[in-house]
Amino acid sequence: MQFLTIYKPDQGVTGTPPSPEQMAEMRAFAEESMKSGVLLNTGSFIADGKGSMRLKQGEFTIGDPSDSQTQMGGFAILKTEDEKQLQEVVKRFLTLAGDGTCEILRLFEMPQN
Repeated sequence: MQFLTIYKPDQGVTGTPPSPEQMAEMRAFAEESMKSGVLLNTGSFIADGKGSMRLKQGEFTIGDPSDSQTQMGGFAILKTEDEKQLQEVVKRFLTLAGDGTCEILRLFEMPQN
């Protein structure tokens, strides 16, 4: 089972850089998760002020980033054996990341022939 998780820090959390100790803990967690095959990819979003781009009825529009009600901190693509393992991984991440939420979306996987 593969999942896309999107981390959204709580209001007021963004702009506060993590301590060197917190960064080291998160780096160790990411390395451990990659070695075990649970973490497939991770990254953060660039706040470049361009907003979002949408295609609707053949027209492209660019949204105002200030319209967004939530701030996204980053994402991870996870591969777990079951939802219990997924919950354990996400809970551990949130403990390290601090106050915020993770939106979890299950990814469609093409059947292997």
